[in-house]
Parts: sequence; C-alpha cells; structure tokens
Amino acid sequence: MLRVFQITKDHKVEVFPNNNTFNVLELGRYEIIYTSNEIVSNEVYIEDINIDLDKISIFDKIIKLNDFRYFEDYFGFASLKINNETFLFNIRIEKLKLSEIEDIFTYLWSKEDRLFNIFFSRSTYELDFKKNGIDLSNTSKLISFIERFILTFDQLYPLFLNTPYTVLRKKQSKEIYDSSKVSPDSLEWVLSNLDEVNFDDSLKGHYNSIKINNKFGVIDHLFSIENVNSFNNYENQIILGSFICVLKKINNLKLEIKSNINIQPSKDDKYADFKDLKKIPFIKLFEDSSSLEKKVIKLYNKYRRLFIDTKPKVEKPLITTVFAQKNHYRKSFSLIKNLYNYKFDLFGEFKLLNISKLSRLYEAYNLFVIIDSIKQNLKLELFNVEATSNRNDEIIERIVLKNNDVRIKFLYEHKYYTDSIKGQETELRRIDSSKGNFYHPDFIIEIFNSVNNVKKYFILDAKYSKFQTVKGLHLPSLMFKYILNTGISEESNSKISSLALLFPNENGQKIIKSNFYEPNIEMIASKPNIEIEINEYIKNIFVKNIPKEYLNFNI
Repeated sequence: MLRVFQITKDHKVEVFPNNNTFNVLELGRYEIIYTSNEIVSNEVYIEDINIDLDKISIFDKIIKLNDFRYFEDYFGFASLKINNETFLFNIRIEKLKLSEIEDIFTYLWSKEDRLFNIFFSRSTYELDFKKNGIDLSNTSKLISFIERFILTFDQLYPLFLNTPYTVLRKKQSKEIYDSSKVSPDSLEWVLSNLDEVNFDDSLKGHYNSIKINNKFGVIDHLFSIENVNSFNNYENQIILGSFICVLKKINNLKLEIKSNINIQPSKDDKYADFKDLKKIPFIKLFEDSSSLEKKVIKLYNKYRRLFIDTKPKVEKPLITTVFAQKNHYRKSFSLIKNLYNYKFDLFGEFKLLNISKLSRLYEAYNLFVIIDSIKQNLKLELFNVEATSNRNDEIIERIVLKNNDVRIKFLYEHKYYTDSIKGQETELRRIDSSKGNFYHPDFIIEIFNSVNNVKKYFILDAKYSKFQTVKGLHLPSLMFKYILNTGISEESNSKISSLALLFPNENGQKIIKSNFYEPNIEMIASKPNIEIEINEYIKNIFVKNIPKEYLNFNI
C-alpha cells in the first residue's frame, strides 16, 4: 500500500490515485509512506535513479520517504519502485509555461527530429508505446519523401517541356467550312447530318454550293479529322496521377492531425500536464504538410498545362518502353513507384510524447541556441568547419572552426580529468580528486588565437531551475567546481575566463563583470524568444578574442 502526502507550510494533504496514477507537482514537497507485510529491499528508485538512503526511514513493515522534492526535474509519467513494487506518477510542471515548452520542442524538431528519441522515459514507453506501438518516423519520412518528390519533378520540368512524349492521334473537330478540307470522312458526316445544310434553289451556281438529290445548298461548318501529337498517353497520365496521390496523402495526414490534436497555441497556465504536449511534434508536421501542399499544387498545375487534355491515372505504374528508355521518364517512374510502394502509417491514435528529464531537454535546446549564435556571429566562409559526434544518440558533441589565425572549439558534455590522465583534448584539469576524478560541464568554448598565442576557456552550464535556486544552490557549487577546483595545464596561475549559468527566465544577472579581470561570472536568461543575452555573451567573447575581420557584425 502506498500513501502520498503533499507538504505545504501549514498542512499535509493526502494525494489519492486516479486510475492507479498519482498526480503530483514537479516542485511540490512530498512525504511518501509504503506499507507491506514483508520488506525485502530498502532501495527506492524513481525511474532508474536511486533515492539517497538519508531521505528514507525504515520501520517494522513501513518504508517512509521523508519530506522532499522527489519529482524535481521530472515531467510526465515516472515510476516509483519500492520493495519490488512499482507505482506510477504523473508529474506536472510549473517552471516553464506550457507554450514555452512547446516552443522548445518545435525548435528542436526543426534542428534534429531524432533528438526526441532520447527524451522517452522508460515508464511512458512501457505504459504506452510498447502497448500500442508507434513509429513517429513514418510521418517525418512522408514529409521527407514529398520534399524529394517536389525537388525531383521541379528539376525534371525543363526536360519534359523540351522533350515530352506524345503519340500521333486523329483529332476530330467541327470547323468553319473550307473546301480544301473536304474528305471522304467529312462527306460521310454531311450525309449523316443534313440538318447542317442550308437548302435553297437560289443557291444554284454558288461557288460553295453542293447538290444532293437535285437540291442545292451550302454548309457553314464541316467535320474534319487531322493528325495531332497528343499528350494524353499512359506515361503522362501516370505522372499527373502521382501528384493527386501525393495531395491525397498530405490531406490524410492533415485530417488525422486535426482530428486527434488541437493545433491551436496552448493557453498559459500555472501548471502544465504532459498529456497536453502530445500535439507538439505534430504542430511542425502540420505546418510542413500545409506548406508542401501549396508547392505540390503549384507544380501539379504546371504539369497539367504542359500535358494538355491528359486525364490523370492514380494507380501504381507499370514499366513501359518510354519509362524504361527516356531518361527523365525513367527518373519519374522510379519516384512514382516508390510513392505507391511505401507504406506510410498515417492513421491510428497519436501517442503521447514524454521526456525523462526536463533538464536534458533544456540542455539540448541551449546546445542548438549556442550553435546558432556561433554560426550567426562568425564569417563561416573564412573557417574550416568540422562537426563530429561519437555519442550513441548522435547529438553533436564537438564543433571545430579554424583558420590560420584562430581556432574555436565548442564541446558538449566534454569530460576533463586530473593531470594523471594523459592525452586529454583540452587543457582544463580537475585539481582535487578526493571526491571524483573528472568534471563534465554542459558546454565548453575554447578559443585559441595563434596571432598572440593565447588560449582561453569559457564554461556554460544549463540549469532548469528558478532564479533563486540557480543563484543560491547551483551557482556556489559550479563556482567551486569550475573555478576553484579547475586549473589549466601548463599555466598554474590561470583560470577559465568565464562561467555562465543558463536558466529559463526573462532576465539574467551579472555576478562578477569586469573588462580587465577574469573570470567573469554571470547568470544568463535563455528560453524561447528570450535569447538576446546568450547571443550578446557569444558576441562579447568573440570581440575580445577573435580578430575583427572574422566577425559577422560591426564592432
């Protein structure tokens, strides 16, 4: 049996489960009491993280988790494992507004959609994904395919315009009478359509009169048949039909999203429930599909005007001599065949997306914000740029920009050790190893100016916490780790040049700021639409350490 109590200043309120799930607040303080006929283990886990024993009290048949913020930094479903039993919690957050979290997800989706793979918590996977199954890649795969479809047919259009495949066909038409166009077919038509002849005896002797059964008459129109080059052949019908097929798939995707997801922006609320976030990845898909739909329609209309009087065939194509031998038709056939062969799963219930730790999401967000800022503030054409990763999740962990005068390294979650470890990538060294032998800050920027032979280090750490928590708790800890207990190899009197803490707020704070002494220490506000401080930080360190001819802004 599990009982959960929320602790406030004045009282203790029990939280009762709803559908076997306890709904709690991420920043709430809770006391948790577990009772059983037999205690076989004193270890308690939230997800895969062990809770410190100093927060646990064990009695005869009771395990008590003392008053604490056990769910801080979690969002969504998380499991509490105690005495080999598992209990499910739904954790709501209050730090970031829901719309801001949506903006973070959408921003990351635009940078690298596979980032979402690292944010699934095990509990959500067990609860929802394993049970029902989902392949988010199906929809993004469709978007990528349509983009390739548009690009391919756009590039092939000049070839179709100059060398379209046509077949010689007889065209029947009713035209103004012209004696030069009279043929056996037209005479047969006249005999079958005598009502088209204007009979009058006064027309005898008229140069265009005709005699039928001793009657004279003239005809205004005449049926004729001529040979023309027709676009209405199987291959062109299949090409036009492929556009209709793509538009149907886009429309199905949009309908499925709209029927399952409220794509309107979220209203700000004090608390956010992760169930409200199931729409986030699909907002981007809906926007992309709407944009691509317009491009497909525009391109389809170009081909319709080219292939005059051609009736589209929406069906899987069969190989023909034209598709096999004409290069531009062969390329189109291959693409259209794949269009019908691919199984895009656009239906079924849209599952909930969850993240195991908001701090990891916030780190990834700031990773790409910093990368964007570096790219925007440098003249990239003057650098050799190399981006690499050896991580399992394939997220970028190292970017090196260099030329003859300067080298810039940007490192994500890089570890640096004591002097006992040889061959380290940076000159940063942990000094005291009594409680560990390495540090790994979120971000390191190393700038080496070969003109004056100076190397400087800038450490940034992302903290998903409130202002007071960042300043009162995280700042002293990071100052000890990255300033007091970090040195620079071969430069015993040197320290890092700057320590910056990134946190989700509207405004940051300069802790120690000087144009003459280092290190500088500051707290930088960084969240969607509040990126000016991080951009100014990057600009300032570039201005002081990189020759101005390499900067992409005026000093």
